[in-house]
Amino acid sequence: MGTSLEWYDFFLFGATASIVFAPLFFGGEDPALAVLRIVQGMAVGGEWGGATLLAVENAPEHKRGFSSAVVQLGSPTGTILSSMIVAAVVALSGERFLEGAWRIPYLISIALVAVGVWIRLKIDETDVCKQAEAARSATPHEKQSAPVPDTLRAAPGRLIVGIGTYLFGNAGFFVLTTFMISYVTKQLGLPSTVILTAIA
Repeated sequence: MGTSLEWYDFFLFGATASIVFAPLFFGGEDPALAVLRIVQGMAVGGEWGGATLLAVENAPEHKRGFSSAVVQLGSPTGTILSSMIVAAVVALSGERFLEGAWRIPYLISIALVAVGVWIRLKIDETDVCKQAEAARSATPHEKQSAPVPDTLRAAPGRLIVGIGTYLFGNAGFFVLTTFMISYVTKQLGLPSTVILTAIA
């Protein structure tokens, strides 16, 4: 739920940035919109790691791979939801979309955040986490190794290849889901519902 919501908000901002925010709030060459998107891009995915840990640590050992794979549905679910909801609001509101109807998908997001927070408040730490905390408390003076520097020392080449592969695959995805909205509406002059429906 949380991962889907996180990506819903990320893609919602991408979709509305070109068809709403640019013409209404950031005319000309104002770089503020790009700065906001960069900040959001650095933050997105924060929920993802925690959700994966919860899924894996709560799953039976023979189902951990499947459980972690379910979390990966958060990104496409968020993409589909945001695209469909914005397309529906555009189609239903027509000219009123830019007058204020564009806020409706964000109001839906607030409701989803409330549900997500309620769910999170009901979730306790996993047994694996509790055992790790107990072990750390039992040996408070034992030096813990830092995983990031260890990884950088042990496998720098594989790490760079892994990061590059991940970025290569994601670059095309983000060009399609964000840049294409602006291109189709501004350069081709087509209604935003065309590209939003195609993305969904």
